[in-house]
Amino acid sequence: MLKRPALILFFVIPVCVAFVSTHSSARRQTQTPSATREDAYRANNLGVALLEQFKYKEGADAFRRALQIDPKLALARINLGIALYNLPDLPGSQREAQAAIALAPNAPQPYYMLGLIAKSQARPDDAVGPFQQVLKLDPSDVGANVNLGQIYSQQRKYPEAIAALRAALAVEPYNATALYNLGTALIRAGQREEGQKVIQRFQEFRNRGSASQLGNNYLEQGRYADAVASTGAEPELVDRNTPAVSFADATAATFPSAKPETKEFASSMLGGRFRSNEMNAGKRESIVSSLGGSTTFFDFDGDGDLDLFWITATEQHLYRNDGGKFTDVTSNSGAIAAKFSNFNVGAVAGDYDNDGRPDLFVIRDGGLALYHNDGGGKFSDVTTAAGIPQYPFLPGSVAFVDMDHDGDLDVMVTGLADLTKTPKVDEPVFPNDFDGAPNLLLRNDGNGKFTDVTAAAKLDEVGHAVAVIPTDFNNRRDIDLLIVDYGKVPELFSNQRDGTFRNVAAEAGLGAAGNWTSAAAGDLNKDGYTDFFFGRADGPGAFAISDGHEKFKTIIAPESSANARAAQFVDYDNDGLLDCALVTDKGLVVLRNIGNAWEDVTASALKPELKSDKTSSTRLLAFADLDNDGNTDVVFLSSSGQLRVGRNGGGGNRSLRVKLAGK
Repeated sequence: MLKRPALILFFVIPVCVAFVSTHSSARRQTQTPSATREDAYRANNLGVALLEQFKYKEGADAFRRALQIDPKLALARINLGIALYNLPDLPGSQREAQAAIALAPNAPQPYYMLGLIAKSQARPDDAVGPFQQVLKLDPSDVGANVNLGQIYSQQRKYPEAIAALRAALAVEPYNATALYNLGTALIRAGQREEGQKVIQRFQEFRNRGSASQLGNNYLEQGRYADAVASTGAEPELVDRNTPAVSFADATAATFPSAKPETKEFASSMLGGRFRSNEMNAGKRESIVSSLGGSTTFFDFDGDGDLDLFWITATEQHLYRNDGGKFTDVTSNSGAIAAKFSNFNVGAVAGDYDNDGRPDLFVIRDGGLALYHNDGGGKFSDVTTAAGIPQYPFLPGSVAFVDMDHDGDLDVMVTGLADLTKTPKVDEPVFPNDFDGAPNLLLRNDGNGKFTDVTAAAKLDEVGHAVAVIPTDFNNRRDIDLLIVDYGKVPELFSNQRDGTFRNVAAEAGLGAAGNWTSAAAGDLNKDGYTDFFFGRADGPGAFAISDGHEKFKTIIAPESSANARAAQFVDYDNDGLLDCALVTDKGLVVLRNIGNAWEDVTASALKPELKSDKTSSTRLLAFADLDNDGNTDVVFLSSSGQLRVGRNGGGGNRSLRVKLAGK
């Protein structure tokens, strides 16, 4: 499916990153039957790409080639029907949709296409049955409900039309097609007052430019009128053999002048118990230091390789990357080198003013800072000028993300605790027995200033957040928020496109409370929907796998994921499937994604010098391609306080580098 790209950049204390490079192929077996079937999958995916370029004839030809190779490839048969509908060749489309039902009777796409065909041929009675069948397979489908609502309105069956359109809006309240048709149906049914209110909502969304709609063109006809691509995660395409890919220590080569190290770190305080009378400045620094600081990779000088911003509780360093070798340029960086108050917690990079240079936002215990990239390696502190408010709390995480899709980056800060207040128990546990800290959503006004819209967005909650992840979890082309709190049920805020958010975690099946310490997001099974990992302090972590219908199935992660302090999805072997890397009590752990299971490949993925070097008890973990060789490298903090680099030796697969530029 062709989607509008959304820019998302974020820092989370336990480092969560979602999105990875594009690869040349998915895992493949070498047997001849699999190779032949893979050729069919390739032809099918080429057809999907052609349809997204609105080349319907060429797309149909590609699907026919796929079916010549494998006549039983159901998704190619489904897609051929979709291509012919848009050509248009309605009789051919109907024939292929009926053939697809024989191959895949539980697939909603062919029924949906039969409904569209009958509707476009002015056969409304014949269209009702197929759309109803879609709803039997997927009761929440917006497209089927809207089409049925329109048909029922034509037939003057207004109660049925109103019910179908309300069902569509319950899922997608900003759908302009559903709003307009519901308002019209209500007015015709004699419910004028409510109908006029609905029409007013339709006009508000249309004027705001945030409405979704159904249309007659490809990619606007409903989700089940979009062609289906092979994911590469099909069982017959997954090579379960462990690849000869590993990380080797490259710290000295990466930092030839001096190895970065710090003494400012402490054992993890999450779940830790201490006395109330210990809450002094030193204890506050220990709590912040236990969070581990952060490493933020960004190209500050625009030379095409990733530079490094590394912070500890009381220090911040800027390193320039020159061909995979890093030089400390902090002293010449302007405001970054200046003294600052409060203790650093984390940082995120993003171009908030759209001048083409990435800037830095730093969260601290008791404060926030925004550094503008002035060019030439210089940064200036624009915190006050940008209207960044006071934040007298311990923040948990921060994200740069365009929440309102207006083309500039907003800022989301979540709170971990209020350390200014003494806990009310003698031996408090952190953070449970401490007062929570509030969320803060800052809207970018587009003029270099930010406005606090937390309350207006309905995000004004107080908690013990350890992670915030912006992601479009339901593929409705808007940015939602996952907020993970220690000791609570995760919160999944759905973007309502009217400036507000609604917590749908319970509806989505994310109802389990836990001592969550970390989170990561990415598409693990390549179905186009975001999946999650949750690390916890009291046992193995959990994967939450999306079913593609706004619900998640929880799967307990392997035992080696227990007590994960940091988590990140990364395709370490460039095979097209996201793997999972963790920092646990036992050190760095690598779990390989083998399609329908996870395999602990730590023993082979880490060279001896990295396996023997234990990680610190903090949660600093980051992955980036430091030398532009197409392989993702790893950075973590050792138990001695040294920033260590593991260079990825790579495998036989190729990678593709893509540079996005907004217009």
